Amino acid sequence: MTETTPTDLELIAARKHYMAVGMVAGTWASFELTIDNRALELAKIPYDQGNCFTAQIMGSANKLNAYIAIAQLCGAKRTIEALELFAKDTVSLSERRNRTVHDPWILGANESPHRYEITAKRKLRKLLVPTPTLKIEKLSTEIVAHRERFIAIDSQVKADIAS
Repeated sequence: MTETTPTDLELIAARKHYMAVGMVAGTWASFELTIDNRALELAKIPYDQGNCFTAQIMGSANKLNAYIAIAQLCGAKRTIEALELFAKDTVSLSERRNRTVHDPWILGANESPHRYEITAKRKLRKLLVPTPTLKIEKLSTEIVAHRERFIAIDSQVKADIAS
């Protein structure tokens, strides 16, 4: 059995791909921290004390549930529908992030990277999903835009509460 070593170009492509996966993880972490901090601002809880609580809330869905609850308690009415729609949109983006960050990657010579997806949601599914590095980079950009959308909605929530 002959073992081959990857070429310099293959190593560069692999590094670029894994860097893109890391960007997805990092941009998502920034998005979740933004939810945490904006929820603390609404509740008028200082970050140092509040982050002890928010660090225990796992996942964007739970973080958004807490944010929406605080917004309602503070008197937001007109913006709740926008928040609910945002939370719904976050679910599909979160699934794509989770698949990207948690699924194993197959990086073969001279072929597009493949994500090895295994899931058992009511039925076992195992397949290789071709996922070019460019698609992963685009996901990171979408997460940044989604975070910016949340920041805009948060501003609307604060205006709603103040009125």
